[in-house]
Amino acid sequence: MKISPMTSYYVRRLLRQQQNRLMRLFRSGAAIPASEQADLNEVLSSLYVEDAEIEQYAHELESLVQVHRHLTRDPASSDSRQQIEQQIFWILGLAASAV
Repeated sequence: MKISPMTSYYVRRLLRQQQNRLMRLFRSGAAIPASEQADLNEVLSSLYVEDAEIEQYAHELESLVQVHRHLTRDPASSDSRQQIEQQIFWILGLAASAV
């Protein structure tokens, strides 16, 4: 399973919005870094070895983006949106720093 273009676009938008707060969880050179320009399918392939694992995380990203999109309609769901974003970033080998 590959990440859909819509999901890639949405995740890239999140990455762009949070770019100053994100830090890599892996040392430089260990994987393709997730960024607003990176091919997210290649990022997943560089982070995870097993095809089943890559497929699982691609599917999970698709699901998380759907939930996040739904939550953006509810201003009271700020905490839930942040938790979803943290999960998305973690899958991509990133973590948001507290600023």
